[in-house]
Amino acid sequence: MKNHIKFWLILSCFAGASAAYGQLITAFQNDAGTVGAQSGDGPWALGNDFTVNSPIIITELGAFDSGSDGIFSSPVSVAIYNADTQQLVSPVVSFSTASPGTAAGGSRFKYLGVAITLPAGFHGSVVGANYGGPGGEPDGNVVSQASQWSFNDGGGQLTLGSDGRFSLSPTMAYPSSEYANGGSPAFAAGTFVYTTVPEPTEYAAVAGLALISFSAWRRIRR
Repeated sequence: MKNHIKFWLILSCFAGASAAYGQLITAFQNDAGTVGAQSGDGPWALGNDFTVNSPIIITELGAFDSGSDGIFSSPVSVAIYNADTQQLVSPVVSFSTASPGTAAGGSRFKYLGVAITLPAGFHGSVVGANYGGPGGEPDGNVVSQASQWSFNDGGGQLTLGSDGRFSLSPTMAYPSSEYANGGSPAFAAGTFVYTTVPEPTEYAAVAGLALISFSAWRRIRR
C-alpha cells in the first residue's frame, strides 16, 4: 500500500511540473506531401520573421522537405537570427538525405542540444539555407504557389512578421533583402518547435507540490 501511495505522489509531482509548461507548437507548418515550387534558381537563404510576445523555449529546428520523402536534393541548414542585430541565437542545424531528421507534416525536425529561451519583444527570423538552385531542394514560395503552409502563434505567444527574407547563399547567412509576405509565411523553408515559459507563480506552485510530495514520501517511509 505504501509503495502505491509513493508512486502516485511522485507521479503528481511530475504532472505538476509538466503542466507548468505549455504544449509543444510548430511555428511554421506545412502539409505532408507539399512539393516546393521554387527550384532552378538560387541557392537561397530564406527567412520568415516573427516577434515573441511572451517568453518561449525552442526545443527543435525543422526544415521543409519537398515531397515529404526524406530525400534532400542538396543538404540544407536551419537557424534562428536576431532580426535587429542580424546575429545567430541558435545553433545551425543541418539536414540531408543521410541525416534527414524526424518527419512531422511536410518538414523534418532535429532536437537542439540545449533548448534556447527567447524573451518577450524579441524580433527573430528563422532561416533555411541552400534551398533552390540547380538540382537543389525546392522551397515553397508564396508567390509561386497557393500557400500550403501556415503560422501557429500559440494563442498569441508569437506574431508573424510583416516580411520574409531572402538572399543568394548556399550556406547559412542572414538574408538581408525583405520580401512582403501578404499576411502568410513567405517561404516554406525553416521552422521551429516551441513551448511557453512558466510564469513565476507556476514555478512556485510546482516547487510547492514537489516539497509536499517529498515530505509525504518521507513520512510514509518512516
